[in-house]
Amino acid sequence: MRSRAVDESLAILHHIGLADSDLKKLGTEFVDSLVRVITNLKFKRDHHQSRAYATILLRSAFRAADPIQSVNARSEIFAAVVGVLKDRISESATKAALKFLIEVSPWGRNRIKAVEGGTVAALIELLLESDHCSSAARRATELAMRGVEVMCGCAEGRAEVVGHAAGLAVVSKKMLRVSHAATDGAVRIVAAVSRYSATKGVVAEMAEVGVVAKLCLLLQVDVSWKSKEKAREVLRAHSRAWRNSPCIPPHLISSFP
Repeated sequence: MRSRAVDESLAILHHIGLADSDLKKLGTEFVDSLVRVITNLKFKRDHHQSRAYATILLRSAFRAADPIQSVNARSEIFAAVVGVLKDRISESATKAALKFLIEVSPWGRNRIKAVEGGTVAALIELLLESDHCSSAARRATELAMRGVEVMCGCAEGRAEVVGHAAGLAVVSKKMLRVSHAATDGAVRIVAAVSRYSATKGVVAEMAEVGVVAKLCLLLQVDVSWKSKEKAREVLRAHSRAWRNSPCIPPHLISSFP
């Protein structure tokens, strides 16, 4: 792989903005080439901009592709995109990687492929590092939260969230601190875990890391009606375990439905 030629080609393709019809014509060989650039050790070390361009083009290629291509996305593609998230190449590359995961993972068995590729851990680490100091940072947090929500659409994804030491804690932390969109996403994640993965240990952890307190607080502030309804559902479902918990401040106990 001649790095200079690849750099120039990717820069041209990125800047001319290929039409969907042109991206379709390039087919799977083009996708495979982009994945090779993203995962190539030399490019990882010295060619960050080319990896960023390749990630953006990869997302565009899948947006333009027929559904069958999205359904048949290979595990290696998800692993490559997760690598982009972990390496923090650039804001644009991170944004493209997040959007790729959100858009492609719901197809077929892609959620499981994404989870097996390390998506959940990468998203949680991204949330842990996010600072919300700029609109771009807030948008990245919203996308990461949406990504976690998408992964929670399968049992494997939910298991990764509750199995991560900071999974539930970081979801709770971002609730009511970033934006309405991030809060809505956090509530949907908690609702999915509460409904499908609420073991005794998980229910206890939700109280310990502040999830329950945040849900109680959420009922008292200005958030979407849907989020309030989901919060009530979660609190009702486990009220027996949480109502007398020492982890919940007394002034919030009154919010229990």
